[in-house]
Amino acid sequence: MDSHLQSATRLHLDLACVKLDNTEVELNDTKARLNNAYIKLNKTEKKLETTRKVVEKLDMRKYVWGINNFSGIWEQVKRGKRMISRESNPFNTDKIESCGYKLKVKVVANKLGTGTFMWVFIVVMRGEYDAVLTWPFERNIRLTVIDQKKDLVRRQNIISHVIRDNNPDAFKRPVGEENEAAMFPEMLTPERLNSRSYIVDDTLFLQVEISPL
Repeated sequence: MDSHLQSATRLHLDLACVKLDNTEVELNDTKARLNNAYIKLNKTEKKLETTRKVVEKLDMRKYVWGINNFSGIWEQVKRGKRMISRESNPFNTDKIESCGYKLKVKVVANKLGTGTFMWVFIVVMRGEYDAVLTWPFERNIRLTVIDQKKDLVRRQNIISHVIRDNNPDAFKRPVGEENEAAMFPEMLTPERLNSRSYIVDDTLFLQVEISPL
């Protein structure tokens, strides 16, 4: 009986060891599969992020407006004109010029006390395709006052974004020819614009980027 119990115990221990070894192999195999799945998931997420950036870039609309004879704006204000404004040509938000939302850029300069100031606005206009577009107009709108310094690395562009909460009516579907203008919060002065190469050959360049939220 003692001999039988000893041999049976050894047998059971051997079987338990074999099962434990098999379980360890299965566990390692499962870990390897999970690790591979994690690596694949990371690669997929990176591809999705790359794809998202490419799609956003393709859907981004850039419009550059060069304001010629820019010094004339300040001169008219200094000579007593209460307010001077200039407007860009209308442009569309889509790559194909005949589609999308119709917008324009507007600058307004005036004199307050002893200082002269300028603000930049974006205006949503009534367009041909308004009936099939989604309203209100919901896109990111970024303004860049381009530093024209030849050394691109040393450029210090002035960047500003429209704060749509300040004037939500400006982005509704236009009833008339155009909506009330929405202002960029960045204020421009002659001193600031002359501090770097923002004005070259009496021309100021403004760039407006329209991109998805």
